[in-house]
Amino acid sequence: MSAIAKEAADAIVTIIQALSLSGMTSSNIVARKIPTSRNLTDPHITVSPATESEEDGTTGADDWIFPFTVAICKATNQALELDDTFMQWRETIRHAFHNKKPATLVSALTPPLKTVRVENGPILDMQNFQANQDVSTLTINVIVRRVR
Repeated sequence: MSAIAKEAADAIVTIIQALSLSGMTSSNIVARKIPTSRNLTDPHITVSPATESEEDGTTGADDWIFPFTVAICKATNQALELDDTFMQWRETIRHAFHNKKPATLVSALTPPLKTVRVENGPILDMQNFQANQDVSTLTINVIVRRVR
């Protein structure tokens, strides 16, 4: 049995790889401790765990929230034109998870999956943009029900 966060991270990577995002190779979609570009070629996507939390469950179970930062990265030269491909990657990933129960995630998790919610992050991180890299983030919240 693996940690819930590890099971979820691996499943999220598998789901994003299966989306066959145009111009993105599946080997550049990885789970990492932190969203870093180290040893990856562009474009790439990292999936990294964030701080867990709880929300109200039932009298006999708790709902645990496992958030993952999905960082979509692509080298640029501070180009100001909107990049349709880059923005489509973000929309496709969000659509694949928000208010859904992807079968790959359901089968990967030990406790039952309650739902998945996606929180929007910056469409473009300005600090990374100034360093010639477009970075867009989303937070995928995997919510499971754990019996007490």
